[in-house]
Amino acid sequence: MQRALELFRTAQFNLVVADDDFPEVESLGILNDLRAARGLVPVVIVGSSDIETGAQKIKGKSQVVYYEKPIDIEEFTEMVEGLVRGKG
Repeated sequence: MQRALELFRTAQFNLVVADDDFPEVESLGILNDLRAARGLVPVVIVGSSDIETGAQKIKGKSQVVYYEKPIDIEEFTEMVEGLVRGKG
């Protein structure tokens, strides 16, 4: 995780995708670390929680989307492209 934050601080990213089910890492902690490092970059949190639970996790967070697994690749791609273009 620390290496990912180092890369995020030094490289240019248009979007971050984080897995909410990653062991021993809390996605909102990742989000807070990313925002502290570089400010407002669109973030997609992908997880197995239902969408209502996911929505509660990101409530009040700007430019953050919770996407429930399993991923529909066409829908996910469209959503990501919209975020990168600033329409998400």
